[in-house]
Amino acid sequence: MTSSSVHNSPLKFRLFILSLFVAAPSITVAAPHPDHKNKSHPPYQVNRAVAEPLIFAEGIISTVDDEMGGAFSPDGTEFYFSKIGPYTTAPRLGVMCVSRFRDGRWGEPEALPFSGRFLDYPPKFDVTGNRMVFASSRPLPDGTRGAIRIWEVERNGSGWGEPHPLPPPINAAGSSWNADPSLTADGTLYFSSDRGNGAALHIYRARMVQGK
Repeated sequence: MTSSSVHNSPLKFRLFILSLFVAAPSITVAAPHPDHKNKSHPPYQVNRAVAEPLIFAEGIISTVDDEMGGAFSPDGTEFYFSKIGPYTTAPRLGVMCVSRFRDGRWGEPEALPFSGRFLDYPPKFDVTGNRMVFASSRPLPDGTRGAIRIWEVERNGSGWGEPHPLPPPINAAGSSWNADPSLTADGTLYFSSDRGNGAALHIYRARMVQGK
């Protein structure tokens, strides 16, 4: 991949998830779209205007805990997000969770098997839904610690494999912050980084070159 800066504003995580869908003013968990069996329509999509934002899946996904961010799988049947440990001391803990849309409702969140020991931020999917990228404080395979880096993980059958850190130039040597990854349909990666120079965060993009 080749990397270049495209903006000079730092990214900030938002901790409040708003619903983009509602069937009636008092309902916070969406009913299936009438065409939910048609793969062109995610199961949570509604066919009417949304009058006001509501808390997403209140009491199931949005709770009294500290939930962060979130991403839908491309087919709309899974919602991935992170729960942050309820304390302010270090090291912080962030557990990546998934809720699945079944029988017209979102199910109880489950922790992903590779998450739960470090600060794992919410993921983003590639266009196939079989690969996720996310930021994490987890150590490198050689044991190196002390930075937020971007990791990737692929589906393995019905679950997920083991995450691997993205190589340079994505996770720059000496950088303490590489995060907020997002993939476009052509594989271009957008992310934030301090690039190891101690400056403010900037937004970068890295394009695929010869499949890498």
